[in-house]
Amino acid sequence: MGMTKVALKHPAHIAYLVKEILATCKDGHSTRFYAKVARILPDEAIFRFLSEVRQDRSIVNRGAVFTAKVKRYLQGHSTRRTPIE
Repeated sequence: MGMTKVALKHPAHIAYLVKEILATCKDGHSTRFYAKVARILPDEAIFRFLSEVRQDRSIVNRGAVFTAKVKRYLQGHSTRRTPIE
């Protein structure tokens, strides 16, 4: 219908993306959320957000900033019907 088709990613690739996100965000209690992000967002978006978070040394809570970037991205790109939380 009106949904964008999301390409399936290999579980090992998803695990790699989650590891990269965790290494940057240092937010282990959000692992399930990051796994969902890794499954549905394009790799390019994930790495762009991680790069932006790494470069801004004024960020105190990297996990919160990364999550805000993801949610802002999803508001502009309808890849699914349900909220990501």
